[in-house]
Amino acid sequence: MLSSLFGHDRSNLIFLFIALIVLFLPNLEAPKNIFFLGLLLIWTQFSFKSGNFGGRWNHFDSIFLLFLIVNILVAFNAHFEHNQPIKGANDIFRIIIFGWLISRIKFSKKAVEVIILINSLSILTLVTNFYTCPQLEGCMTLNSVGHVNHTAIYLLISFSLAIYLLIEKYEALSKSFKFLAFCYLIFLGFMIIATNSRAVSGVLVIIILTLFVYFSIKKDWKKTYLIGFMVFVSMMIGLTYPPKVINKFYEGSHLIGDSPRQRIRNFAYEIFKIDPILGTGMSNFPNFDLDDIKANVIREKGSDWWHSNASSTYLPYAHPHNLYYVYLTGGGGVFLVTMLLFWFNIIKEVFKSFKEPSYKFTLPVIFILMINLIIGFVNTTFAHEHGMLTMLVLGIFISYRRYGNSRI
Repeated sequence: MLSSLFGHDRSNLIFLFIALIVLFLPNLEAPKNIFFLGLLLIWTQFSFKSGNFGGRWNHFDSIFLLFLIVNILVAFNAHFEHNQPIKGANDIFRIIIFGWLISRIKFSKKAVEVIILINSLSILTLVTNFYTCPQLEGCMTLNSVGHVNHTAIYLLISFSLAIYLLIEKYEALSKSFKFLAFCYLIFLGFMIIATNSRAVSGVLVIIILTLFVYFSIKKDWKKTYLIGFMVFVSMMIGLTYPPKVINKFYEGSHLIGDSPRQRIRNFAYEIFKIDPILGTGMSNFPNFDLDDIKANVIREKGSDWWHSNASSTYLPYAHPHNLYYVYLTGGGGVFLVTMLLFWFNIIKEVFKSFKEPSYKFTLPVIFILMINLIIGFVNTTFAHEHGMLTMLVLGIFISYRRYGNSRI
């Protein structure tokens, strides 16, 4: 059975370990790390034994390697130049190595579908929130993912994968399974809205509208009606139980403009100027305060401006609330360019895939681009557990591109 799922000549243990990582990723810290280490060791052992490392070297391998090298340089710079810890490099290492491993494993279409199903099951632990936190206010979190904003991003990625799978398998499903899948997506959409994240809720709407317009243009009326009915049911639920996130939109946004987040971004820009080349180390943003930027700001704007405006202009915080500032402050311009180079190549491959009729796993990647690059303007994406889930999707896509282009 595993052989038919995995569709590859390596041990079925590899697929098993990937499935276990996905299952435990949002829920338990230790098991997911153990299974990730197990995947790395097993893949390495089998690759050396068989002499098959998953194909020839290509441009994505070079970008993954560049990511790792820059990560090491940033960590050394943080330690020796700024006397800062290097633990933030661990998250980058884990995400990049995981993505690279996945990109060098050949998946069957059925294996991808099973992985998506396992991911969908893994987040059903959210049901317990109805009992432990019935008001669903500020406590809509997955155990290992943590903070409600990070949980919202993780759930939106999971929603994107689930709705993709429903669309992909729609004609083959029985009415019972279609009904169950429909109810699951409504439930998951409700839980996303219940996180009260405006950015995530907004991108959820964009994804659904994109699908509706796409299938309308293709004149695929069954799927158009499915998406339309999903929107209708969601609206009825929303009118009956108005989500609080709507009030946050009505009351005005704190995502942009004159707000605490703008003060955080102002502070992040000043931290970036401390070391614009290699930054001050990933995840070290909370280690800095106003005293660290005072001398530079006074030199640029004067002492009088500092004493009158510093507290109303800058706000030190746990993180910059912005993907791009996370890389700018933590890794400087070098790391930001490396990260953007990776995403640019993903976008380029997506456009290439449009011209190919074969199964190519493109739709989930378009959703991943929306989630990471749009929400990234107002929150930290491409990190932690949702970074791992992102890399799972992108790694599978790169794998299809690798094998599809006969780079084996």
